[in-house]
This record gives sequence, C-alpha cells and structure tokens, in this order.
Amino acid sequence: MIIEIDEKTYMEYEFLYNFHPSEIHQEIIDHFKGYIEENEKWIKKCNFEASIRARNHLLALHKLTRQRRLEIKAEREETR
Repeated sequence: MIIEIDEKTYMEYEFLYNFHPSEIHQEIIDHFKGYIEENEKWIKKCNFEASIRARNHLLALHKLTRQRRLEIKAEREETR
C-alpha cells in the first residue's frame, strides 16, 4: 500500500488557516511525512538505509512531541 503524500493536505490547509502553528508543529508534520516515505521504501524494497532513516524520523518525532506537549502546557497555563 503506497500512500500518496501531497505537499499540503486539506487538513493542513484548514489548520494553517484557522490557527498559527508553532515551528515544532510543522517539524512534526515534516518528520511524519518523511517516516511514511522511508517506511514504504523499507517495506517494499527491504532498503536497509531507508529503515535507518525511518527510525531516525521516529526518534525525531518522539523528541518533538515532548517539546510540543510542553508548549501546549505553557499555553494552557497562560490562558488561565
């Protein structure tokens, strides 16, 4: 199953139009797209370099999601 990745999906346009995302949010989207591409290469062709890149994207996602959670927490505390 190959997933087509457009530059900007409808949900991204809607999100960008209604909200002002942080840089971390955009990085999360970019790394997720990269993970999908590299994972497809790994699954379809058993490309070992692609598996390493996919794992690197997952590691980056892990770090970025922790940072984004802290941003959201700080924003919540500001609005109280």
